Amino acid sequence: MEAKKVLIITYYWPPSGGSGVQRWLKFVKYFPENGIEPHIYTPENPDFNVTDDSLLKDIPKEAVIVKRKIIEPYGIHRFLVGKKQAKGSNFGNTNSSKTSKVQKLSLWVRSNVFLPDPRVLWVKPSIRFLKKYIKENNIDTIITTGPPHSMHLIGMGLKAHFDDEIQWIADFRDPWTKIFNKDLLLIGKRARKKLIKLESRVIKSCDKLITVSEYLKTEFEEMGGEGKSYSVTNGYDKIDFENQEIFQEEKFVISYLGLLPKVSNPEIFWKVLNEISQENENFKKDLELRFIGTLDSSIIEELKKNNLIQNSNFVGVVKHSELKKFFRSTQVLLLLIPNVENSKGILTGKIFEYLAAKRPILAFGDPEGEVNDMLEEANAGKLFSYLEKDKVKEEILNLYQKYKENKLFLETSNIEKYSRTNLTEKLVKIINKNNV
Repeated sequence: MEAKKVLIITYYWPPSGGSGVQRWLKFVKYFPENGIEPHIYTPENPDFNVTDDSLLKDIPKEAVIVKRKIIEPYGIHRFLVGKKQAKGSNFGNTNSSKTSKVQKLSLWVRSNVFLPDPRVLWVKPSIRFLKKYIKENNIDTIITTGPPHSMHLIGMGLKAHFDDEIQWIADFRDPWTKIFNKDLLLIGKRARKKLIKLESRVIKSCDKLITVSEYLKTEFEEMGGEGKSYSVTNGYDKIDFENQEIFQEEKFVISYLGLLPKVSNPEIFWKVLNEISQENENFKKDLELRFIGTLDSSIIEELKKNNLIQNSNFVGVVKHSELKKFFRSTQVLLLLIPNVENSKGILTGKIFEYLAAKRPILAFGDPEGEVNDMLEEANAGKLFSYLEKDKVKEEILNLYQKYKENKLFLETSNIEKYSRTNLTEKLVKIINKNNV
């Protein structure tokens, strides 16, 4: 039986690194064994600041990669704010605790001129090119994934041209107009109105819509996606965790992996660690805070304020293939859901690999959110609000005591459904269901 041909339109693709790549790279990896020949359309010269060549090994030989040049306005941005600061930025870095007037101007331009985002200049050339490519290669399903949400405008243009000849699936890895940091983007009323209109058109025009959590699925249904919206979470690749034994380091290591923005700064947590350190000299000697990735300057300030700098190990960004050794060598994994309104549906991609690592998870977020339900179902850790100081202190002391007794191990359960193979099978069923 001939494989079904599916075209995935994505901005992020290896050798680009970071969380934006993982979702569709892993789907593509397991598409061929599910009867799908993946065609990937991606920029030839994308602007990103994290490179990870180790991800290239996950691209299956059956995948057809099509790259086309993209024009982006980042050159102007770099000229205004400086090459080092702007390289790979989101055209205005909202993580910085001190934003200059030039940065604010740049961010305003990014948020109000280039709509829905600075990759919008790639939309029309891509539609022209892909009209021919889809016909020549007998593509019957296209999938667009955002952010950047301009990828969805490419899908909308192709759907308008081909109508019922193709199926268009829009994948939202993050919300669009309801994104948690929308208030930091300096979006004016006119621009916000246009973004809401664009989002509505995409939701109503696509044949199917998938997103990463049940909460976000419900939100998109309420915005016009009822009857065609599906939840397909991110996940973990079992191969990445094969033959990896858990071992306990000499230090009581609490690790955070990934980008740590200002909106996720757990001030209570740092205060509790400082308090315990003052009360228990051995705890102070044993404690190591390990940061793998990048963190906002406000976190550094909090660590200094709470006398934790000497207990901190700033590893920096590492290749995804190297993460597993950090997962398995830590005592506790720190999970931080942004401390903002409407955070119930945020399922950060790292939680699934945290679950697969089988290390205790200490999480901060909304107790009524999906993360809390996942941790309880998997017996993988505990979640606290950003205000529960006494309960947080009690849990840290409990974890530390188990560490001292060499008993800090756990058996997670009900996580198989988050494996990349099972998630890909679920996605393929959605693609094939009532295919137009």
